[in-house]
Amino acid sequence: MFSRNIEPQSGLLNGMRLFQNDQDPKLPFKLVRGQFPVVLAFALTINYCFKGNLSIK
Repeated sequence: MFSRNIEPQSGLLNGMRLFQNDQDPKLPFKLVRGQFPVVLAFALTINYCFKGNLSIK
């Protein structure tokens, strides 16, 4: 998943997920990679903390 817009003209946008289905037949095993969007969850937590502590006059 992208955490920022890479190339909007090609459709590579924030939050987009890409999947690759091609496997190399010479490998005796299957490659699998998983990734969690930790950066996005952390940014959301920080924004909620600052929202509660700021007072606007």
